[in-house]
Amino acid sequence: MKIILKLLLAINGAGLLFGYYIKSSNPLRGDFYIGLSVLMLAFILLPFFLYTRFKDKKLSQYKFPKDLPKHENPHQKN
Repeated sequence: MKIILKLLLAINGAGLLFGYYIKSSNPLRGDFYIGLSVLMLAFILLPFFLYTRFKDKKLSQYKFPKDLPKHENPHQKN
């Protein structure tokens, strides 16, 4: 999993660098590659990273219990 994540990060970085390199000669094509790399980062790489980080963790210990009493605000006017 970590190898795939590193490979996707390298591809994303190469796409960004390639987009900035091409942008000097062809701005539309450069913007396309930069945008594609940012979309890949946001919608493919980030969820995959979060999945691999939190795959085997017990996250229920970080939530508030449902039977927690509600705190009354003394400054609230009725």
